[in-house]
Amino acid sequence: MKTKPSRAAILEGLALLLILIASTTLSAASLTDGDQWGDFAGYFVQAKSLLEGDPASAVERMAELNRLSDVAPGPDAYPWGYPVLVAATAWRFGFEPLAIKAMNPAFYALFLLCLHLFARQKVRPILALLVTGVFAFSPISLSLNDHMRSDSAFLFLFTLALLVNESARRKPNLGRYAGLGLVIFFASLFRTVGVTLLALPFSALTIQSKLPRKQALGWVMVSLVVFAVGTAAYRILLPNGEGSYLSHFAFLNIEVFYQSLWTSFITPKMLVSSAPLDWVVYLLLLVSFLIGALRFGRRDMEIFALFSGYLAVITIWPQPQGYRFFAPVMPIFILYAAAGLENLPGFKWSGILAAALLLLISAFNLPVVTQTALTTLDRDRVISGPFDRHARDMFRWIAKNTELDDRVHFEKPRSVLFFGDRDAFNAGNCEQLSAGSIALFSDQLAERAEFSEEMFLACADYSPRLIYENERFRLYRYAGE
Repeated sequence: MKTKPSRAAILEGLALLLILIASTTLSAASLTDGDQWGDFAGYFVQAKSLLEGDPASAVERMAELNRLSDVAPGPDAYPWGYPVLVAATAWRFGFEPLAIKAMNPAFYALFLLCLHLFARQKVRPILALLVTGVFAFSPISLSLNDHMRSDSAFLFLFTLALLVNESARRKPNLGRYAGLGLVIFFASLFRTVGVTLLALPFSALTIQSKLPRKQALGWVMVSLVVFAVGTAAYRILLPNGEGSYLSHFAFLNIEVFYQSLWTSFITPKMLVSSAPLDWVVYLLLLVSFLIGALRFGRRDMEIFALFSGYLAVITIWPQPQGYRFFAPVMPIFILYAAAGLENLPGFKWSGILAAALLLLISAFNLPVVTQTALTTLDRDRVISGPFDRHARDMFRWIAKNTELDDRVHFEKPRSVLFFGDRDAFNAGNCEQLSAGSIALFSDQLAERAEFSEEMFLACADYSPRLIYENERFRLYRYAGE
């Protein structure tokens, strides 16, 4: 006989529903009709190649772009999960920013749902709601939805893997461990670092597992086999350019490593940057997390192994990473900080303190994300970048008025590849210009350009000639090879 849900369960469900609705509404209202000069162009090149039925061409062109560039802007190909979603959306709506970004609030709402369901198995329901609220109204986390990248989808799949693993650990069976392997496979389709989730199935072998060793090993193998079969099929169906990630380690040095260590330390503070005395709040969370790790590390060994392994991969990456790369493990940080604070030894009111701190963080975050949404709507979602009028006019001119074999130097070469349909590269000095015949410069990117317009014009023997100009861009033809 089915029992009626308790009053507490109904109130919890209503509170969660309100959090999801409020967060999704604010996120959708904050979406701009464009993007910054970021990583989206590589995904778009791959998506376009899928629609044209020639994905191998995208990998070949981006591999050549990386080979000729002073610093490769990314891998030869991203994992194909997000390009498939972009291609499906573009097939119906075209490569329109708002249509493609519309997926992100939906994925983020699913992430919040999975986070709550996972968190309530680790802490009291009220704390689980408050942990979910921290991310529902986090300005830095919600900002991920305003970019055409795999961030929100990967965040959902990463958290779903935590939830499925918890279910498999509590009630092990073939379906749950096969499902875990499938979720990990899909996560790796959106971001290569998703393979770190393979730490989760090994929970069956931890000392907390009551399964016989042989049976536990069998469940682990189920997850690994499902992941391996999916990965093998994926490698057969689509060209692989992700191995080029390894070439970036040529830039690893001790200075970069120390910078990455510092970045790993301070990045979680971005979650509480709206709160007064944010450093004090962050250090309290950090100490609480360490207490939570000591208190629950033995019980949740695979989760802390995943947390440590994921951070290690991000930290040793040759270029310091931003919040978007730390985002998948930030829920683990906040959750176990709350659990640690709730279990402070010898402190009677620790549970109230944990709830008050999480509520305080959300209370200071909510006005910030609300103002962001109102400002975005007041500006009619307009943003200056590669999708605005000046950029579109310039890229159309390139596509119409340059030769097919022209190669363009630009600070963001993959944007030229997608919008202008011309091969491109990023030169770092005069000598490297010989790979092309056209140079493009943007006022927006001038401050962070490694090779400025002034440096280009000072290069001898290239005879640059201005062939196109608008309010933000200048295009030169020069004597390359």
